[in-house]
Amino acid sequence: MNTAPIIILRTLYDYCLENNFKHPHMIIAKELINGRYLTGKAFTVRDIKLEVYKYLGLLEKLADSKRRYREFVEARQIAMSLCAEFKQPNWTFSFIGEEIGNKDHSTVMHAVRVIRDYCDTEPKFKLKYEDIRELIIQKFNLKNGKEKK
Repeated sequence: MNTAPIIILRTLYDYCLENNFKHPHMIIAKELINGRYLTGKAFTVRDIKLEVYKYLGLLEKLADSKRRYREFVEARQIAMSLCAEFKQPNWTFSFIGEEIGNKDHSTVMHAVRVIRDYCDTEPKFKLKYEDIRELIIQKFNLKNGKEKK
């Protein structure tokens, strides 16, 4: 099921309510579709990935490469773990892996386990992970791993 039209309509409705418009206008709808007034309710694996990379100060091209430098591996694992936590109905582990460095589903499953273990054993890492998680919750208007209704 393609949820994009529903998200766009809901965003249009929210925008009109926030700005006291009684009837949505086609101009506003066109601007919404072009991304000018999106409120953050629609997000993709790439959006989460880019937020993680930006927080860690990494370029997407390098972080998504096959390089196994610790900083790149960790960034990909954090992004995969957050995507698994905030996953949309049409996101499978295979899909998440393909979007983050062209990896397979077992890599995503491994990343989720590794990040959980790091958070349990490394207090500094847990703080960094929680900062990134909170940033994504705020940016995409999420609450406890789910989209606000």
